[in-house]
Amino acid sequence: MKYLLLGMLICGFVLSCKSAGTVSTPEPVQSPAPASTPDPVSTPAPAAVPGSTPGSVSTFSPNPRQVEEKPLDQIYEQHEPSIILIGAKEYTVIKGDTLSKIARKYYGAGDNGYYFPLIIAASKLNVDIVDPDEIEVGMKFVIPDLQENLNDPGARSNLKNLLKEIAAFYSNKSGRQSMRLHDGLTRLYNAL
Repeated sequence: MKYLLLGMLICGFVLSCKSAGTVSTPEPVQSPAPASTPDPVSTPAPAAVPGSTPGSVSTFSPNPRQVEEKPLDQIYEQHEPSIILIGAKEYTVIKGDTLSKIARKYYGAGDNGYYFPLIIAASKLNVDIVDPDEIEVGMKFVIPDLQENLNDPGARSNLKNLLKEIAAFYSNKSGRQSMRLHDGLTRLYNAL
């Protein structure tokens, strides 16, 4: 009978730990500090990085791989209202398309393929996409006129910030593809 009761107690403890998600461990007993111990020195909180969200604390690091990551959809939604759509075209994805291939078709060869974030941000009302690898045949994208956006100082600044934030996002991801996207986007926004 003793063993049955003990087994039930153990099973109950294990089940309660599983349902709580964690196993609690007893806190160590702390002895009071001796009277001669000096008061601890408080260190100031690190300064917030420009562009970080209020309430979040980030420390500046010259390493771009440690930039605070914002969700992609939040970045696109933030920049979408400032995109000039005068002269925009519509494009329907066909088999074999990539967003960088579409960007090069409308904006020119080479690094202009890294203007794909402009297309994603402008298309947010038509398609629910944030990752350029998630395009599917039949999706309809809005292709803003690049020159219209570059000629307007506000739209140009918005585009530069969009590219910079997307580059920062990819700097936090591992893998060759993310590194390539980060480097290409960085070259593009530095040229603006």
